[in-house]
Amino acid sequence: MEKGKENHIAHCLILPYPSQGHINPMLQFAKRLRHKQVKITLVVTKFLRKTVQEFPGSSDISLETISDGFDEGGRAKVESSEAYLTRFRLVGTETLSELVEKHKTDCAVDCIIYDPFLSWGLDVAKKFGLVSAAFFTQSCAVDNIYYHVCKKELKLPLSETEKIVIPGLPVLEPSDLPSFVYVHGSYPAAFEMILNQFQNLEKADWILVNTFHKLEEEVINWMAKFLPVKAIGPTVPSMYLDKRLQDDKEYGLSIFKPITDVCMKWLNERASRSVVYVSFGSLAELGAEQMEELAQGLKLSNEYFLWVVRSSEEAKLPNKFSETSKKGLIVSWCPQLEVFAHKAIGCFITHCGWNSTLEALSLGVPMVGMPQWTDQSTNAKFVKNVWKVGVKARQNVKVTVSVETISDGYDEVGFKGENAEEYSSRFRQVGTETLEELIERLKSSGCPVDCIIYNAFLPWGLDLAKKLGLLGAAFFTQSCAVDHIYYCEPYLHNYHAYKGDVKLPLSESEILLPGLPPLKPCDMPSFLYVYGSYPPLKDIVVNQFENTEKADWLLFNTFYKLEEEVIDWMAKYSPVKAIGPTIPSMYLDKRLNDDREYGLSFYKPMTGACMEWLDKRESASVVYVSFGSMAQLGMKQMEELAWGLSMSNKYFLWVVRASEESKLPKNLAEETHEKGLIVSWCPQLDVLAHKSVGCFITHCGWNSILEALSLGVPMVAMPQWTDQSTNAKYVMDVWKMGIRAATDENGIVTREAIYLCTKQVMEGEIGEEIRKNAIKWKELAREAVDEGGSSDKNIEEFVSKLVRS
Repeated sequence: MEKGKENHIAHCLILPYPSQGHINPMLQFAKRLRHKQVKITLVVTKFLRKTVQEFPGSSDISLETISDGFDEGGRAKVESSEAYLTRFRLVGTETLSELVEKHKTDCAVDCIIYDPFLSWGLDVAKKFGLVSAAFFTQSCAVDNIYYHVCKKELKLPLSETEKIVIPGLPVLEPSDLPSFVYVHGSYPAAFEMILNQFQNLEKADWILVNTFHKLEEEVINWMAKFLPVKAIGPTVPSMYLDKRLQDDKEYGLSIFKPITDVCMKWLNERASRSVVYVSFGSLAELGAEQMEELAQGLKLSNEYFLWVVRSSEEAKLPNKFSETSKKGLIVSWCPQLEVFAHKAIGCFITHCGWNSTLEALSLGVPMVGMPQWTDQSTNAKFVKNVWKVGVKARQNVKVTVSVETISDGYDEVGFKGENAEEYSSRFRQVGTETLEELIERLKSSGCPVDCIIYNAFLPWGLDLAKKLGLLGAAFFTQSCAVDHIYYCEPYLHNYHAYKGDVKLPLSESEILLPGLPPLKPCDMPSFLYVYGSYPPLKDIVVNQFENTEKADWLLFNTFYKLEEEVIDWMAKYSPVKAIGPTIPSMYLDKRLNDDREYGLSFYKPMTGACMEWLDKRESASVVYVSFGSMAQLGMKQMEELAWGLSMSNKYFLWVVRASEESKLPKNLAEETHEKGLIVSWCPQLDVLAHKSVGCFITHCGWNSILEALSLGVPMVAMPQWTDQSTNAKYVMDVWKMGIRAATDENGIVTREAIYLCTKQVMEGEIGEEIRKNAIKWKELAREAVDEGGSSDKNIEEFVSKLVRS
């Protein structure tokens, strides 16, 4: 041995991906290395270091930081995972290299142990001539599956009936595979990151896996034939296993604060193996339906249960469940290892995250697997069929809606907005032909069509229904009031009993129509108020009624109590039925257990960032601002809105689509960073249902109005075009659950007006009255769709006629 080498202390940098489930296993391995006299430096991002107050666990482990390129906000500051990872690779490589250089002068680095999610860590190691080790935080079985996908030895997409045969693994069904593989195309950025783990792996000196040989013997032996694989787990704190590291009782990092005393005191009062422990980790989000079923299942079991429900998930619990569950304790977080080690625990209901699975297995706790995504289905397969330490809960098969396609005549490029008249004409011709072909095909396949429910913007759907002897129902997506106004437009006098009482251009100071309140010209839809604007679009909305006298039903997305007078008037002449509000059931009557979201969105919501931010705000303290998917505010209006929000001194969550971001004032983020969050899109229903939202500044699109009304959120109306001015009139003067912001002589809502409106809606006597009305309409909306409600009865009647036909 060279002189001095015998006294050399090896120095390892530990580079984990910046999340709790990745840091803790690597930190535990680091403690084992430190116990063997290796110097350890844990490397985390600057943002994570600022976010987590302490990194306890071992005073012998040094802590250093590198940058992910987002030191002030971390991953939440970025719209996409792809953008985050690209920036992290660039900036992380630079700052990690600087860190290695810095240590050359004191205690030079010998080895980089890196999370393969950050595969560039290996490139840095090789650049400096260092030893390198990839540390895989998932099971060897899961890594083997991804390896086969990466090498294109497992072809995607899979067929549902395919049997998956991979060396070292049991025969797998497609549903046993990680979700990124089974549901091909889901979360593409995350899937790419997972596959990139293997892009340079052949250069690594070791491949360390958080498992142990007896647990995954066959797959470890197979992978070890061509890769330097070493099983070094389970990375559970030593005092729960071999007890050789006396100070190693906990992981050292927890994003959430455990309610330790309450949990342990409660468990101490329970008999041995009498408690069901339930936890879905730090990331998994169950739907409201699943939370409901889980809650009632626990209650039905009549067993004691300790259930971890993170603060962000509490709203999904059934109403008053904690009060009625006499045998349960629900906490926001708990010391999981201590819970597993307690004699009272007899069962663990788990999402089957790998860390949780290893902990339960290491501490001898039987499991009920309820996998959610990523690697969890594969882990659940092994829990049940290989290790035989638990069962996997079966899922109900959902009833699905079939999707078929027709042509609009523009299959390759779609409608670009150049000529609406030409598009409508082409769609009518080609759409009629291809819809008829579809109906004939369904008939020959043994599933004939009985009824066409068509959007009233496509009246040729009714012509085809009648040609083929089918029932036809027009579905109107705007309010009954707005459609009534269009119905009265003079171009329709040849078609309807009610003839031409709206003369264009508008000249009267007040417009009187049956079933509606007195309207000013500015309360009318913009196609009528601004006469001659968008003529092809005006023709589309007016032509909805060209053949409705042939329709069996006119279905409206509204409810009777909301538009009682106009519904009654229209029902004298047409078979009108209110069947709304068409809000997902889990936000209203909760009778459709799998109906939590619409199912279609052109934009990707920044759900995690929005909900985490809202969770930190007090009840009714936030102004939510969104102008939907189409409205485009002018530069001046964006500026006034921005500074009006700033002037209000309220917390605000503002949706600004990527195409609109350039209109924001340059220094807005700096001026309002403590009060505001600006996102490119959000899960609007979840936001409106959140307790922290106290006001909605809206363009008054009908869908947004119905959502706010159904969820009891007061509004500040800033209508832009089409039907929105009429909707705003109703919000303020009929339903009295909001205020319409006044415009100046240039049509701009000034910052002062925005400040005043938000203040009036959220404070004082006016605000109190508005909030009372909002609660009233929320309850009436729920009643309408609940069993026996007005809309529910109309839907029942519709179905009955279908069955009899």
